Amino acid sequence: MKITAEMIKELRQQTHAGMIACKQALEKTEGNLQKAIVFLREKGIVKASQKQDRTTSEGLINIVFSQNDAFLYELNSETDFVAKNEHFQQLMKTIGEVILQNKLQSVDEVLTFNYQNKTIQDLLLEKTSILGEKITLKRILKVTKKEEEIFGTYKHQGGRISVLVVLENNHPSIAEDIAMHIAAFNPKFLNPDKVNLQFLTTEKNILQKQTEKQLLEEKKPLHILDKIVQNRLNKLLKEICLSEQPFVKNNEQKVKDYLQNNNTNVVSYFRWSIANQ
Repeated sequence: MKITAEMIKELRQQTHAGMIACKQALEKTEGNLQKAIVFLREKGIVKASQKQDRTTSEGLINIVFSQNDAFLYELNSETDFVAKNEHFQQLMKTIGEVILQNKLQSVDEVLTFNYQNKTIQDLLLEKTSILGEKITLKRILKVTKKEEEIFGTYKHQGGRISVLVVLENNHPSIAEDIAMHIAAFNPKFLNPDKVNLQFLTTEKNILQKQTEKQLLEEKKPLHILDKIVQNRLNKLLKEICLSEQPFVKNNEQKVKDYLQNNNTNVVSYFRWSIANQ
C-alpha cells in the first residue's frame, strides 16, 4: 500500500512522533493508522495518552435531567469563539429542552424533530448561516438510574469536559466530588475487574516488547521479564481504574476507600470531552 503524506501527517498529529518514525510505522502496518500507533508505542516512541486526549473541534457538552433519566449531548462548532456566542448558547439550551421534554435518544430523532414549525436540522442550518461556522449535533446518550440512586455531575471549562456519575445512595456532595475527580483524572475503567480483556492483552503485549528491549539493551537476564511486566501492568491498572486512583481531594486516600467510608459505590460513570468518543 502506498503511504501518502496525508497519512503521515495524520499519524504525526495523533502521536507527535517524528516524520520518519511515522512513515516506517505505516509501512510496517500497511497503512493501518491504529496498528501504526500501537507499533510506535511498542517501540517506546509514543505514549497511549497522547492520542486519547486530542480534540478535533470545538463546542460544548451539556447534561439535562428528568427524574431518573439523564441525557448527555454534544454540540460542535469550528472555533471556541463561536461556542461562547449567545446564539450557540441559546441553541444548546433549546436542544436540551427538546431532548428532555420528548425523551429523544438519538441524533436522528433530534434533527428531524419539529420545533416551532421547523426541524432542529433547519435550526442548525440557520445558526450556521448566522455564525459563519458549521454547527453539528454530534452525539446523545440517555442514562437511567434506579429510584434510590443519585446522579452527580461536573463540568470543566463550561462544558468542554462533562461528567455524569450514578451513585448507589443519595449522597449529592459525594456524587459531585467523584464527578470532579473523574473530570480531572480521566479513569478508563471503573475497577480492575471491569478492564476490557482486549485492552489488557494489548497493553501487556506492548509492555512485554518494551521491557524485553530494555533488558537486552541493559544486558540483564530475561528470566525477570514476566515479573517486571506484571509490576508495570499493575501500576498501569492503578492509574487507569477509578477505584484505585488517589482521590482528588485527598491523595493519601484511594477513591474506593473514600466511597467505602461513606457507605456508597459508583454504579457507572460517563466522561465526555469535546469531539472525543
